[in-house]
Amino acid sequence: MKEKEKLIIETAMKLFACKGVISTSVQEIATECGISKGAFYLYFESKEALLLATFHYYYDRIQSRVLEIENEGLNERDTFIKQMQCQFEELAQHKEFIIMHAREHAIPFNEEMAAFIQQMRSEGITFYTSHVVKMYGERITAYVNDIVLLLQGMLNAVMELIIFDKAQLEPDRVATYMVNRLDDLVEGLIQSQERPLLTHHALSNMMCSAFPQSPKDMRPILIQQLKRTLAKVMDQPDSSHLQVTLRILLDEMEADEPRLPLIEGMLHNLTATPELHSLQAKIGAYYEIKAFSAPASTSAGDLN
Repeated sequence: MKEKEKLIIETAMKLFACKGVISTSVQEIATECGISKGAFYLYFESKEALLLATFHYYYDRIQSRVLEIENEGLNERDTFIKQMQCQFEELAQHKEFIIMHAREHAIPFNEEMAAFIQQMRSEGITFYTSHVVKMYGERITAYVNDIVLLLQGMLNAVMELIIFDKAQLEPDRVATYMVNRLDDLVEGLIQSQERPLLTHHALSNMMCSAFPQSPKDMRPILIQQLKRTLAKVMDQPDSSHLQVTLRILLDEMEADEPRLPLIEGMLHNLTATPELHSLQAKIGAYYEIKAFSAPASTSAGDLN
């Protein structure tokens, strides 16, 4: 990102938080940045385009901080706690910006925003699923979707408290508390021997169904998710087989004439990685590969 573009985004976020999107003009943003109105349009075609860029910038900022924690050499539990703490801190720091959007209903509903929201939801599922699987291992395989669903519900409730100042919460204490409750949830489900609530792909389908995308929209989104996933596994030990699988999938999806049998074979390889089942299901649905685009009827967690 160019420095001038970054300046415009950061300035806009401050003005939007103070005055609101509707009351902030392009001229005010340009003046605050020390540039002309014409120069503004060299970077953003409209205020709506700038608004979408602010969301991407804020989201990428959090993602960068979270990924940096992965390289600090902490154990899996402490890494997850610190990453949650980071998310809570960023939320508290920018809560005025978030409250403004909730108050003004300023978020434009268009294909780009829908795709961005779908991306956030999908990557959120992947992030939490990955940590849950790493922390608790194979013993929670049957309940992993249930656990992620309930964890996200708890996190959303806490985030609302932080955004609207409904309680004085310290990010580090909240993060530790949440992981301790996650322990309780996992042990309770295992001891109960209860039938899982969600099917193999149900969580992914539920989280994404509010923003249906046409095939033309989905391909670049899936390619971006594949690239992000590949970047995350590059430094993981014993991940060479997974890296090859993701690279082949990426190459085929970017090709003008993808080879469907090869894609199907690579999707089959992802079955051994529960945290990638969401991505597996979406790619399967995109290419209409039934084995991966719909839950298996014989699964122990099916509701059929």
